[in-house]
Amino acid sequence: LLLGLSTLCGSLIGMFTGLCSKQSIPIKQGEIAIFGVGGCILAGLINDDMKFYVDAYLPIISKINPTSIMVEAMFTLCLHGMTEHFMECIMSLCIWNVVGLLGVIFLIYRRKMI
Repeated sequence: LLLGLSTLCGSLIGMFTGLCSKQSIPIKQGEIAIFGVGGCILAGLINDDMKFYVDAYLPIISKINPTSIMVEAMFTLCLHGMTEHFMECIMSLCIWNVVGLLGVIFLIYRRKMI
């Protein structure tokens, strides 16, 4: 479930970037790489202290960063099993996916109308 939602989230981010940006393909790939690496840094995958700083000073970033949500879900699943917090992470990823899917559908519809 977590793997499927994470894969869908990444695919939607790629589609959204591809539809929004009017740049060349290498520029779009760079935008996606920056988004991915930035998310990993803020989730604490590069430096473990960063997660604590983000949680302490900018907790909203931890709630909307899909990488942080995935890391939190895996951490919770490994330590505590299927708990309420794990299900909250899954629901956050579902919300991310629904918003991303609606955004992609809107952008495709807008392109067809132009």
